[in-house]
Amino acid sequence: MPNYNGAYTGAQIDEGIGIALNLPPQTEGQVRNRWVANQNFNVIGKNGYPLLDAVPQDILAGNEIAAGIIALTDCLQMTKINGVINSASNTGIIRRSYPKDDAGEVTKESQYGGFKNHVGEQIQAVIGSPGTGGAEISDDASDVHVDISLNIATDGLQFLFLADEQGIIENVSDENSAWYANNPDGVIIDVNGGANIAANQRYEIDIATAIGADWVGKVSSVTAVIFNNSGSGTADYGPSGSVRTGSIGRFAIASLVGSNIVVQTGITSLSDASIISGNGFGNAGVISSTDCKVLVTRVK
Repeated sequence: MPNYNGAYTGAQIDEGIGIALNLPPQTEGQVRNRWVANQNFNVIGKNGYPLLDAVPQDILAGNEIAAGIIALTDCLQMTKINGVINSASNTGIIRRSYPKDDAGEVTKESQYGGFKNHVGEQIQAVIGSPGTGGAEISDDASDVHVDISLNIATDGLQFLFLADEQGIIENVSDENSAWYANNPDGVIIDVNGGANIAANQRYEIDIATAIGADWVGKVSSVTAVIFNNSGSGTADYGPSGSVRTGSIGRFAIASLVGSNIVVQTGITSLSDASIISGNGFGNAGVISSTDCKVLVTRVK
């Protein structure tokens, strides 16, 4: 799913990137990563270092490798190749931090932290030392920290994680990683349980069940996006646009109704060609049934 909020920079998200996202587990045994925002090291940090790629670069101690991800010590010859972050010289410590809560429930003892390695194995952080896996979890008066020692984790990592309990941490697309970074108080939820939606239907989503009771009364915006599977135009997610003429209705629109999010679809189809419906898919045809998601933001 693309980033729907335009360009993004470290300055936009530096203060909010550690905020918890109240995401429901997607599959049995899966837990949410508190650091899904910029999970993939794909949002530029406040110090302006270019995003990592195949060309090695040195990130000096105290600077952001990417937004919210710090070089605790000099991280030398850093690269990102096929989604794996590494130091060609095996030099440096990467740190990511999460703010403690007022209730005192977020501590180094209560959290499951670590990193997913180059082959997708989850390496759990150890209290007090990086252990044999290269990951250490610690805390101070204000934050919980996870540090990755690149001289031990020599094969690199895909991302760091922190969760309330042990479980499977989901990989996310670069687009979702960036969207959550731009929307630290936002979530993306499936409509119709992840199955395709159809024309002439009303889909109701209970906010408390789908996102969390603390979101009820605080939702500030809801935007439905559908996937263009028409076979023409851009095959990606975006708002449906709208056609309403007489008995014809072609749209998929989300609304906030009390404590529910409602997605109403048109009686005829979900969308039409861009020059008729106003969507951004280009020369797309009629979409009758497809995947739909809702982008939800809230006030703090």
